[in-house]
Amino acid sequence: MINLIEGIKKNFSKELEACISLKELKLIRIKYLGKNGEVTSLLKSIGSMDIELRREAGLEANRLKTEMSSRLENVRATLEGSASA
Repeated sequence: MINLIEGIKKNFSKELEACISLKELKLIRIKYLGKNGEVTSLLKSIGSMDIELRREAGLEANRLKTEMSSRLENVRATLEGSASA
């Protein structure tokens, strides 16, 4: 599970670094945090895990979601700032 989280994080970082527009940013947000997104699916799958693994996986997945949300917001603010300049 941790390897899966790290893989999602790595792919997200690559896509976010290449993002040059608000439209692209929206698509990235939907891909990872949307209703059927990768992180959302990951969080849903945690419920079916063994109790011992569930706690750690849940903590890591929630950290990932929080980090992604924060990074998306930072990039959005940067893109909006450069668009209005």
